[in-house]
Amino acid sequence: MGVIGGSVSAGHGVKQNETFHARILQQWNNNFFNHRRNTMIDSSKPATGSDYFSLCFREMLPDNVDLVFVELSINDFREVDAAIEFETLVRSLLSLPSRPAVVVLSTFALMFSEGISTGGDIHLGVAEYYDIPVISLRNTVLPHLMHDYNVENNIFWNERDGLDLRHINSVGHELLADLTTAWMRDVICEEFGPDAQEEETDYDLEERPWWQTTEGLGEVPRLRMTQQWDHDTVDRVKAPICISTTSDPRLSPARVDGWHYEEATSDKMYWTSNISGKQIAFRVYVETGTVGVFYLRSMRQGLGNAGCWVDNKREFGTTVVGYWRYPVSIAQYALIDDQVEPGWHTLTCEILPGTADPAEGNTFKLIGIVSM
Repeated sequence: MGVIGGSVSAGHGVKQNETFHARILQQWNNNFFNHRRNTMIDSSKPATGSDYFSLCFREMLPDNVDLVFVELSINDFREVDAAIEFETLVRSLLSLPSRPAVVVLSTFALMFSEGISTGGDIHLGVAEYYDIPVISLRNTVLPHLMHDYNVENNIFWNERDGLDLRHINSVGHELLADLTTAWMRDVICEEFGPDAQEEETDYDLEERPWWQTTEGLGEVPRLRMTQQWDHDTVDRVKAPICISTTSDPRLSPARVDGWHYEEATSDKMYWTSNISGKQIAFRVYVETGTVGVFYLRSMRQGLGNAGCWVDNKREFGTTVVGYWRYPVSIAQYALIDDQVEPGWHTLTCEILPGTADPAEGNTFKLIGIVSM
């Protein structure tokens, strides 16, 4: 089993043995199918959403995984782009060689100015299109919150941070795990329990109506949900090459001047600089022509701009802006060049003068490189 998620999955504010995925594995071993090889691969990454995982989940999650829990509801914006990125992630997971089952686990937060609704509500349409189950913590807790706002403390208070209305506490993790394992138990009992029966029909199988046949069931739809219907198109899943500051081995520069490797709080790592004109360069292998970077965007961390380009094509480079006006800090993707010849190339990034930050911050934090 594996989990893909942000800071909630990473255990922000709780102990590692209190996370929902640790409890799910424990419940699985205690109540379902105990085996010494049962494992939970923790592929969570704080301050990271579908934008990153849609391209880079393979650097953390093995191809032979059987079941994947996806928890990104408060890491994605309630926007169409988030739905497109989440769909890319789902299609890629379902297309792995092991054909894993995918379950979406939806948490919630109470701190966002946009309201109680989050990117998790955008995920619902994608989950429905791919027939993926969604386990929602909000549906269980919200009626109690509406009746008594003191329930906030039951779900969001932790000893380290106090009342943290973004990250559920150990009770929230326990509830989410128990809701998930209860649903898993129901599915297992329905399929394999003593009361499970063969389907009875009053007609020959050869005469079965088309809507009751099994053709196409369990297959990844050949069209994405945002593509126009036709009879021939097959949307092929891409396998990007992704390496980041938390990869093993981690992202290492071929040339560096004035940048340093930063180990920030909550397991967040960056290649960082705030000195105008300083450069960092990486060797990157390209297969189909595209090079991009992941970097941190924030309104609070004094972020500035970097210019990035491939080989000696500086005039065709991209200005990557770290500051934005959203009250969250999260990894974002920037396309640098989509006209790169196959083979080895050099990606260079340089700190630029000037900044969009009202406080005139000039720091840039690079997280990873993606090529296709």
